[in-house]
Amino acid sequence: MLKKVLFTAALIITILALAILVIHNAKGILFHTMPWFMAGATVAGITSGVFRGIRNNACTQRLNYQCDRHTIDSFLEHWGTGTGIFILMISGFFIKVGYNRVFAMNLHFLGLIMTLYFGTYFVADFFIAKKYNYLLPGITDIIDGTVKKYLVRAAWRDTSKYLSSQKSAFLAFSVLGIGILLTGAVKVAAFFFSIPVQLTHMATQAHDILAGLFVLMLLIHILFVVIVRSHRRLLASLFTGKVKSKE
Repeated sequence: MLKKVLFTAALIITILALAILVIHNAKGILFHTMPWFMAGATVAGITSGVFRGIRNNACTQRLNYQCDRHTIDSFLEHWGTGTGIFILMISGFFIKVGYNRVFAMNLHFLGLIMTLYFGTYFVADFFIAKKYNYLLPGITDIIDGTVKKYLVRAAWRDTSKYLSSQKSAFLAFSVLGIGILLTGAVKVAAFFFSIPVQLTHMATQAHDILAGLFVLMLLIHILFVVIVRSHRRLLASLFTGKVKSKE
């Protein structure tokens, strides 16, 4: 799988570089001139995710087995969406500080297109492949497998494909992401419809607050991957597709 990952990553980076070059030279704001691209990315993502969900079944073996934990599709879902979100964060910062407004807005548009495609790709696959059976946390995962495990160092043994803390993080990222998407939709709608100024202002404030919380969660997520050994071991599986036995 590593060869597929390297080839796919190189292809995405090349396409992104070309796309950034194109939008850097664009004169108008793409939210105005190419709004259909957002719908197209969403439809394409859902279609791809449905086909992927029908074609593949996720590995449900325990963590201490040598199994195909991830596929190239998992890599695309995680890092494709992650790259889109990273572009949204950078461009959002540019917009807030007033740096090159047209380029910043168009870079935000690019990040949104990428996030919409890979995000809906994941969502469709999530429901078709019934990933909610092992990705959504239960109350025990949140309290015992996350809060108590990391705050009071209580003993906890993970036995499912994903750690309880990973499932809890997934839920938190999902809630924040949905909030950011909905408030962002109000801001985009203001380009085309007569949205009350007060509503747009409230949506903007909520969008910024949720984005700030998302960045904080992301920093915590990265910190845990770096400092927790078991998390570092699982990170490698996104590139190799397998997780080795602890024994």
